[in-house]
Amino acid sequence: MDDKLDKLMFTAANKPHSERIEFVINNLDDFMTDEADAALSNLIPKLKIVPSAEFSVLQEILRAARQKEIMQVIMEHFSDLEEISIEWVNVFTEDALGTKREYFRKNPKLISNLSITALNNMIIEMQREGNAAEVDHLHQHLIMLIECRKYGVEKAFKKLILRSFSG
Repeated sequence: MDDKLDKLMFTAANKPHSERIEFVINNLDDFMTDEADAALSNLIPKLKIVPSAEFSVLQEILRAARQKEIMQVIMEHFSDLEEISIEWVNVFTEDALGTKREYFRKNPKLISNLSITALNNMIIEMQREGNAAEVDHLHQHLIMLIECRKYGVEKAFKKLILRSFSG
């Protein structure tokens, strides 16, 4: 990978999510190359789970953009992000773990990279508002999401249910 591409990926990786999209759009020609795709493929496994998920989504968008008009792809992405955010609101309103498990069973998008991005965006917004209780609540759901991705929905919820009885 050349120095310019190294610098581009490093800069993108260190931007907050809200600025990252604008950065990518402003440097779209550089991100739309095969070399940038390879650089993203090399970068993603080195990142922590939330940035890794965000960059995986970014890579999916850029690949799709090669086939479609870029604005259409961006609008689809934000529509999907909004749809997943609404699903998360449904999950948040449920107290029973069994009901939450049903949401995850019925909507595999809830355990996608885009879902991690949606939940992380909510956490960032609550942090900006200074709402510590909501940030904690959202972090608990992020842990639930990560465990569902790691162990599968059934096993993750069995662990959560056991924890709720023991603690």
